[in-house]
Amino acid sequence: MSLPPWIDELKTRYMNDEASVFVLHGPGLRDVWRLDDAPMAAEDALITFLQRSRDIVGRWSFKEGLKFNNPSDHSLFTRSVEARQALDGATRRLNPRESLDALALIWLAISTPGRRLGFVLSGVEGLLPENRKRIDALPGNTPALTEWPSNATLRASDNVIVLLVERLDRVRPELFDGCVIIEVPAAPKAVAAPKAAAAAPPPPPPDRAVAEAEIEALSAAPPPPPPPMAPAVAEVEAIAPELSVAPAPQASAPPSPPIATSTLSERLDVALRAAILRHPEGGWVQNLPAREAIAEVLHAESPQLCGPLALHVVDDQVKAVGPGAEWFEGWFRSDVAVDAAAGMLLGGLEVPQGGFTPENLPPLSGPALRALSRRVERALTQG
Repeated sequence: MSLPPWIDELKTRYMNDEASVFVLHGPGLRDVWRLDDAPMAAEDALITFLQRSRDIVGRWSFKEGLKFNNPSDHSLFTRSVEARQALDGATRRLNPRESLDALALIWLAISTPGRRLGFVLSGVEGLLPENRKRIDALPGNTPALTEWPSNATLRASDNVIVLLVERLDRVRPELFDGCVIIEVPAAPKAVAAPKAAAAAPPPPPPDRAVAEAEIEALSAAPPPPPPPMAPAVAEVEAIAPELSVAPAPQASAPPSPPIATSTLSERLDVALRAAILRHPEGGWVQNLPAREAIAEVLHAESPQLCGPLALHVVDDQVKAVGPGAEWFEGWFRSDVAVDAAAGMLLGGLEVPQGGFTPENLPPLSGPALRALSRRVERALTQG
């Protein structure tokens, strides 16, 4: 297992029981690293590493509250916390999208024995800025974040908290008492800017009017007719009325495994739903779930074009990292119909309170899926 050096140090010092709360700081937090030869952003590499040994892994930010990469982690966390609140007789409902409420929920989880948890906290500069005298109290009986590193309950558990702080001097120093502080230097250039896989140049940009007309036409068009029956089936149905004697009943046989007949549109639908559930609370920058799903399908259908790619939001822009990333980003920018179809798919979804779950995610728009699959198919053909 190949680990970035700062993750390897965190692992070693955790195994030595030096702390339960770790602070990662330095310019490398903005860089791309390789975890088992897969390029990914520093925070994503950390999340991926923690998921190998933790039952639940979540990420908290001062601006967005609590989120989970894995929907099953989200469900398990919610059930565990709700059970704890019921036992405590709590009457106030805590909102995981509110930063202070989310910290209280995290504390409920890590102070309840039974599971191995990991949480990555970023943006604590907004919660505990160095120049602020007053510190906002956390809801209920939740201890202040500055007390977590030395808390006996947390220290006696198998749980781990990792704080991401680019500059230590921007945070109140008492937060670091009892923490292990690890510097994350700038990533090696060969890692920070991986060379894209050799691929054909991106297709020329289509005429905008033609692309938008295609989307509108597909939106109004009925679904394509079902495929014709196989000749053998048609033949059996044709001679069936001529049978004078019904065949003797046969013993029921075990069902045959389904035949894989999924279309490109169906594969996009599966990938899109999974991507939406990875970002269940909406607010998708540049149609992020659609881009993730398209990149996944493109790689599966034609590995020589791109990927596997990791997509990250940097300064309100979606950036792709991995082999073929430049081709993917160039193709997405050049084909206005791709983004139009992605916008139709995601823009038609109303995000419920608490975010999407497998149970409340509605069917995706068939016309928009067909429009998107046509653009992806064209990229596969031209690539």
